[in-house]
Amino acid sequence: MINIFNVISENCSKTIEHIVIFLKSVRASQEVDELAIRQLCYQMFSIKILFAPKSAKKFDTITFQDFKKWLYTQSPNNGDVVTYENCSSTQKMISIVHFVGLHNIISGATLYENGDIITSDTKLPLDKHRSSTNEETQLIHQALSSKGLEWSYEYSKPVEKYTPVSGSYVRVTFSDGSVGAGVFGWRDGDDAIMMCIKKGDEPIQYGFGINIGNIHQVVFKTLDAIEKKTLLAQLNDAGKDWNPHVRRIEELNLRVKKGRPYYCINDRMYVVKVHESLSTLDNRRYANGNYFKTKEDGMEALSRAIHAIKKFHARPNPDSTGGSIV
Repeated sequence: MINIFNVISENCSKTIEHIVIFLKSVRASQEVDELAIRQLCYQMFSIKILFAPKSAKKFDTITFQDFKKWLYTQSPNNGDVVTYENCSSTQKMISIVHFVGLHNIISGATLYENGDIITSDTKLPLDKHRSSTNEETQLIHQALSSKGLEWSYEYSKPVEKYTPVSGSYVRVTFSDGSVGAGVFGWRDGDDAIMMCIKKGDEPIQYGFGINIGNIHQVVFKTLDAIEKKTLLAQLNDAGKDWNPHVRRIEELNLRVKKGRPYYCINDRMYVVKVHESLSTLDNRRYANGNYFKTKEDGMEALSRAIHAIKKFHARPNPDSTGGSIV
């Protein structure tokens, strides 16, 4: 009788997603091996697994001992980027791992030194590779992006690239496998800019432009209704709200009720008190952000506006060779 419990506390090197993908590519040698593998996966990870379907033409057979060895052998995980140098007939290959098999690494995308990229499964050696540098990782993601593709960490394969528009509610999967949710702002070159982002147990971040890194190395998906509601509630808990009409983060319940006072900056550059009447002028002030609950907030905004105007006027002339914008 195989005792599966003596391995539960050992250090497992594979992610749950990796285990699921791997087992779909193999079949158990015997019924006792299948039972032991299923029990181990349920005990350690609370998952029910599937083996290669009967329709599969090519698959490896494994014993329980084969599976344990695979499970605890250190190797890249699905979604990791590895580099092969002086391998086979090519000088260099950068590959995104689909999964690690018994005898090969199965790549879901491979970028060759000549710029060609293959997006079908490719068998590569288990050794002779190293972890890719940030520059190499960026190269293969950019190559996928140039073909209208991106790497899906959820499905561990290239998929059609989704690029959100400003104001989209999105789930963000980062290259390290971590996931966040937020409101997409804009693209600045190769950088993805968010208006707010919530990752794991970290406090929600918000502001006018949060740089989350290279847009080629993250995957966006639209939030469903429940995820969107959760995100907005977390933003409200921080005393802020997302205004989709003017596409900005603002103070919760910023606009006051009709007849109540608010403050604005007038054409003489003074902060003055006015009363909300839901007029066209009130609507315009609110849409442009010239709308404050307190005089102190108005004074701070005025000070920043004056500073921005001075900075604008001090900018170098187009034909000037000197000066700099700080």
